[in-house]
Amino acid sequence: MTRVLVVAALAACTQHVPAIRVLGVHRAVFVEVTNPASRPLRLTRLAFALAEDGATVAHGEVRVARDVPARAAIIVDVPIEESAARATALHGVLTVRVGDAEHTFAVAARMPAR
Repeated sequence: MTRVLVVAALAACTQHVPAIRVLGVHRAVFVEVTNPASRPLRLTRLAFALAEDGATVAHGEVRVARDVPARAAIIVDVPIEESAARATALHGVLTVRVGDAEHTFAVAARMPAR
């Protein structure tokens, strides 16, 4: 297993596009989800793919039920296979709920040089 550290910034409405940054590798994907809005949100799902030279080397989906308070952050731990250690990019979709509304955000990041 390998860990990939990812930072994702989320807004509580669709006008803001989240950004992610991969910080490191260590047996799972660590996704930091930041809520810059003045309202809490609920993270419900992260669908992801890890790629090397454009070819997918791992993919999956993690269902979560985690609240992100207003102007705060949480970290989601996503286990991946050892073969994903060679990935050079991550892309996926974060799904959140704000009140009764569901929002999805496309996210992508390059892996740091090793």
